[in-house]
Amino acid sequence: MGETAITAENASPPFSGFKKTSSLRQRLVFWNVLIFLFCFLILSGLIFVLVSSYLQTSLDNRLSLQSEKMQIATTSWFAAGHRFDAQFFNQMLQGVPGNEFTVDNPSYIKFIDIHSGRTLYHSANLQSESFILNQADTKTILQGQNVFRTYQQDSSLQVRTLTFPIRDHARAVIAIAQVGSSLAPISEMQRVLLLFLGIGMLVAALLAYVIGSLVTNRELRPLSDLSSTMLDLSAESLGARLSPTSSATEIQQLTDAFNHMTERLEKSFQLQRRFVADVSHELRTPLTTIRGQIDILLMDPDLKGTAQHDVQEINVELRRVSWLLTNLLLMARAEVGIIPELDEKHVQAVELDTLLIEILRQLQGDRQAVELRMGQLEQLGVRGDRDLLKHMIVNICDNALQYTQPGGHIFVELTTQQEPPSCIDHKPYNRCASWATIHICDTGPGIAPHDIPHIFEHYYRATQPNSRSKHGAGLGLFVSRLIASAHGGDITVDSQLSKGSCFYIWLPMNPGD
Repeated sequence: MGETAITAENASPPFSGFKKTSSLRQRLVFWNVLIFLFCFLILSGLIFVLVSSYLQTSLDNRLSLQSEKMQIATTSWFAAGHRFDAQFFNQMLQGVPGNEFTVDNPSYIKFIDIHSGRTLYHSANLQSESFILNQADTKTILQGQNVFRTYQQDSSLQVRTLTFPIRDHARAVIAIAQVGSSLAPISEMQRVLLLFLGIGMLVAALLAYVIGSLVTNRELRPLSDLSSTMLDLSAESLGARLSPTSSATEIQQLTDAFNHMTERLEKSFQLQRRFVADVSHELRTPLTTIRGQIDILLMDPDLKGTAQHDVQEINVELRRVSWLLTNLLLMARAEVGIIPELDEKHVQAVELDTLLIEILRQLQGDRQAVELRMGQLEQLGVRGDRDLLKHMIVNICDNALQYTQPGGHIFVELTTQQEPPSCIDHKPYNRCASWATIHICDTGPGIAPHDIPHIFEHYYRATQPNSRSKHGAGLGLFVSRLIASAHGGDITVDSQLSKGSCFYIWLPMNPGD
């Protein structure tokens, strides 16, 4: 159920891969190129429409000019007293023999009878009656208006025509003239323009990507530096500051905000460290004094009966409070990055077998209801803080005692292992010849499988209704793992309900140990 819930919670919607895997730099370049292509596409469309419109208008103007010249020539011809005959048409016709409307012969002229609608004369390059006037166009032309039309001759050729009336010198309509020109040159120009714009778009997109990447990399380099510094930020490196490396106002503001943040954090950590150190000293001193006074009081032969029992109970609770306070202080120091302190004045050679015997004797004297059994104790030593190592082992043992019913037993053993389990991180300082392993097994109620991943979290306590312990704040295992990690090791656990739990403390040994 836990894995299913996590999977559902972390499920991402479709098409979210780009958002997760791409960097801000890539996304900025992508959007810049996309916007550039969109603008270029709109501009290309406008250019294509304007050029096509210009070419179409130029052709219409050329046809109109040709019609005006024909009308002027007609008026002059009749003003000179000539007749409307074949000689007139031969002079007007400018057709060149060849295929109609080819690129070489793009224009034609045709004369149509106003009464019958048949073609009287036409250019030699017009071999067919491809474009027949309809009645509406004929009526419009006879009323003295010009008519522009575009015809599709075949699947690949379009023709632009201008049909207009021919008048004599008395302004009477004597025939209908039609001039036309192939649109092939315009279509060819449009194809060339589209090819040019398409290639230009690809080249421009490539240039925009390259230039955008270079500019974006340059402008976002301060953000990369800021990100690297923030990733490396820790309690020991709060003094890190960034110098402004960009002229962008936003980058400067972000850099200033980061520097102010690290400055405030540094001051806060310094105050917290000083407070924790002061509290450690101020609380431990009176507790140590009280415990000393109680120990002296218990040695008084006159202390008997109920009074002696009450003082012993006070001594037990005081020891519990002292131990809890130590765990709290260790956790508080860990949260501000000063625990454990394994510098040269704290590190020493620690004989684990001797330390275990000392701890077991101390616990056996305190806990008579549970038997402490000692297994194999190899003579092993590690380098570390003896007090912290003792505190760690006592925490684990005390936890086992709390959850073991009277009549049960706890088994402690110290052995050597060549390889740690795969769940332990192999950090560089953990590469050693062998590992000292402390086994602490109890016959308590065990730990439920769903509790095991959380038992080393601070303030977490597994629900154990059969436990004898009603005390504890859930700090012992958390602090113990902190101490083990500080020594380059770790703590693992195996547990079965109703059978007990086994804790394994793994500590690396130097090759010479």
